[in-house]
Amino acid sequence: MSDHRLVIAGASNVSMLLARFIDASRARLGGPVEFHMACSFGRSYVVKTPSWWHRLPAISKSGLCELPDNYEGNTYSILADVGNDIFIGISNEKILSSVRMVLEKMLRNSHKVALTELPVGPAEKISPFAYRFFKTLLFRHSDITLDHLLNLGKELNAGMLELADELGVVPVRFDTDWYRPDAIHIKTRHADQAVAKCLTALGMPDDPVKVTPSRISTSQLKHQLRYRSSKEVWTTQPGHRLVDGSSVSLY
Repeated sequence: MSDHRLVIAGASNVSMLLARFIDASRARLGGPVEFHMACSFGRSYVVKTPSWWHRLPAISKSGLCELPDNYEGNTYSILADVGNDIFIGISNEKILSSVRMVLEKMLRNSHKVALTELPVGPAEKISPFAYRFFKTLLFRHSDITLDHLLNLGKELNAGMLELADELGVVPVRFDTDWYRPDAIHIKTRHADQAVAKCLTALGMPDDPVKVTPSRISTSQLKHQLRYRSSKEVWTTQPGHRLVDGSSVSLY
């Protein structure tokens, strides 16, 4: 059994940074780590996430929120990528309720919990033309206007910061210039900085040892529960083990 556990909830950024989180955590903690991730592109905290080949449960209703509370090692947790639900049309009240549910679960057995803020600054700089382009590309079924998105985003981020203060969670804000033109995703050249900022906020040691790269991605893993039509498809977790004894579970 590992002495350390890292729990991460998120969507596209967490999916794209998955291997970096895994390798940087192993390097900082100097040994095998249990990784528990609930992430995928377009993932929702409130409702099932639709895709063209399967659907995933809401993060707040996934196996991540059913992890045992009696883990004897150190647990570090990160909640990230809140915001997809705005495009889906979910109210901020419901989003914050689901975020609270996940944070409270994380806090039951975590050494420290970090919450990444919404990219309000980058979103304020996006042009109407660029917004229409990226919304059509990433959220083609959404009809939300840029002004309405910005208002809801500011309100949601403020609610998240209030939650963080109330619950004793560490907020993490990424630099504005770390984001791509879509104002959502982290640029590759700043990916390691974003991961490091999260792990430092968790209080992980900053004296990394050398580890064998995992070279793992979400495409190599299967979620614990997927819905195909009306059928539930279950996959036993952990779905992957590394040579150092670390394990990766995807929910």
